[in-house]
Amino acid sequence: MRLVLDEHLSPSVAHELRDRGHDLVTARELLAGPDRSDAELLRRATAAGRTVVTADVADFMDLHRAAVVSGRRHAGVILVSWRRISPRRRAVGRLVSALEAFLSAHPGDEELDNQTHWLGG
Repeated sequence: MRLVLDEHLSPSVAHELRDRGHDLVTARELLAGPDRSDAELLRRATAAGRTVVTADVADFMDLHRAAVVSGRRHAGVILVSWRRISPRRRAVGRLVSALEAFLSAHPGDEELDNQTHWLGG
């Protein structure tokens, strides 16, 4: 599964997962230009065949529902709960471990098409 990490998540997560052989880019790498909205991130991630990893739950749940209602496809959203995985710097390892476990269990590129998934921690 190919991922894009939303910009509010630590770039250290991207570096760690890349070092472990996973295909991951950051939102900053994917979004060049003035439109850096969540909607544009989801659109570009889908066009690139990438699932979005985000803690911006409310906005991405709204985008997911809007896509489902309108019949638009998206490449999936992995939701991070700060209640389960702390946003503090020392929690980077927990987030990396949780994402790596998820990726090992879900290797297919289209496994989350039009779906959301809550990441455990």
